[in-house]
Amino acid sequence: PQEGAKAQDIRFLRIGAGPTSGTSFSIAGLIANAISNPPGSRPCEKGGSCGVPGVIAVAQSTQGSSESLRSVARGGLDAALAQGDTLIAAVNGQGDFAGKAALKNLRAIGVLYPATVHVVVRKDSRIKTLRDLRGKRVSLGEKTSDAFANARRILAAFNIPLDQMAVYNLTANAAADLMAAGKLDAFFAVDGAPAVTIQDLAERVGIALLPLNGPPALKLADKTFLDSAEIPADTYKGVAATATLQTGIVLVVNAAMPDDLALGLTRALWHKNTAKLLANGHPVAKRITLETALSGLGNNIPLHPGAAAFYAEADVTR
Repeated sequence: PQEGAKAQDIRFLRIGAGPTSGTSFSIAGLIANAISNPPGSRPCEKGGSCGVPGVIAVAQSTQGSSESLRSVARGGLDAALAQGDTLIAAVNGQGDFAGKAALKNLRAIGVLYPATVHVVVRKDSRIKTLRDLRGKRVSLGEKTSDAFANARRILAAFNIPLDQMAVYNLTANAAADLMAAGKLDAFFAVDGAPAVTIQDLAERVGIALLPLNGPPALKLADKTFLDSAEIPADTYKGVAATATLQTGIVLVVNAAMPDDLALGLTRALWHKNTAKLLANGHPVAKRITLETALSGLGNNIPLHPGAAAFYAEADVTR
């Protein structure tokens, strides 16, 4: 009977996190460990779990932010790591989420880290700007991916029609392999920097990154949840500092999540022990800080009331 009572206290949480090869999936796995606290765990103050009592969380792969958000909205997933620009479109009924496709029941727990747009070419390539992509073999990412959505938006802003390129729809891994073999000229990827796939390619063949700057980039930054940013020099071997665009990766839940559970998740996410776990687990995770938890959310993305209660306690404001 006692074991049965314990089993009833367990709450399983599934966190959607994009493809297994991406940074978000790795980070989601670390967060799942941090917020888990199954019955029988050692107490937090004695070196045990500092997660939510009774919670067992796991990362679950998806095709990208759009699929993850739709699944959270219908209750298929409990939470998701999603790009802020896609989340804004979903909540406000824009783009692919227009009309009845809007997902009004999504709520943010907090902003985690920036996902950066990479436009990758070989170091020995003559391609120096986005406009040089005309007539070239370019992978925009899989059609369901965040990279594809961002690539389309960026190319439109720079007035480069898709029909002026040989378009491929590949994962970053597949695109990197084709580029290494000399069968692809460029590819788009949206990931936390440094992205492992791009690091590996830089070591194999040498790469350059195309800059995303000037009036088209500034206009995009004004109209979307994309911000101007810079990939620092030597983030990838031999690559100079490069102007680009980035968006925040946001931890998202359904509005129906109980307030006490959302409060517990938020508290566990920002516990000092979680910071150590994240920093030791992935290079990008060092950029996950309480100080930037509400950066860029503005009034476009509603916070879950449980999360809002934590930030009020912690005196963190938008």
